[in-house]
Amino acid sequence: MAVGARGGQISARMVREGMAWVLAGAAVGLPAAMAATLAMQEGIPGAKPYDAWVLGATLGILCGAGLLASYLPARRAAPVEPMAALRCG
Repeated sequence: MAVGARGGQISARMVREGMAWVLAGAAVGLPAAMAATLAMQEGIPGAKPYDAWVLGATLGILCGAGLLASYLPARRAAPVEPMAALRCG
């Protein structure tokens, strides 16, 4: 805001940066989860190694939680005046 950004631009950037971390974690976690289900398949009879519904639902829930976790603080930070933020910082 001190260099001319608006509150909406600040919120959008914070959400974008937060979701980048969420998607990076999903890119690492999804193959790891698939490998773990393959390893558990031997010990748990009837376990499917690639259950698309479970993986998709889990990914959707985690992305939704990440979106909320980045949006709510961004919404709170957007209306703060730059001088007030610098005084508290």
